[in-house]
Amino acid sequence: MSFKILLFPDAIMDIQEGIDYYKLVSNELGKKFLFQVNNTLEELKEFPFYELRYDNVRMRKVKVFPYVIHFVVNEEKNIIEIYGVRFALKNPESSWFFKEDPELYESERTEN
Repeated sequence: MSFKILLFPDAIMDIQEGIDYYKLVSNELGKKFLFQVNNTLEELKEFPFYELRYDNVRMRKVKVFPYVIHFVVNEEKNIIEIYGVRFALKNPESSWFFKEDPELYESERTEN
């Protein structure tokens, strides 16, 4: 069974920041980063049950790059909820890090 991917706004921003960073080094490197992120997301659709790291959150490293995808598997809805795509050495404490309820997340995003 294949899962669907739901990217939260912070995850999209994380990916864009990674692309922008690597494009400063080389346009091709920015493309390679996006390619590897997309490949990893495609793999998650088929095999999402990586080890639980904290609460309900699982993590999967992006191949070649020092980035980690933080996600929750919602088996009832057949969805993988991507909360962040973080540089592996970055401080993980941020607005999405401990959120498990997407409705809570959305209400916080609209208030800011």
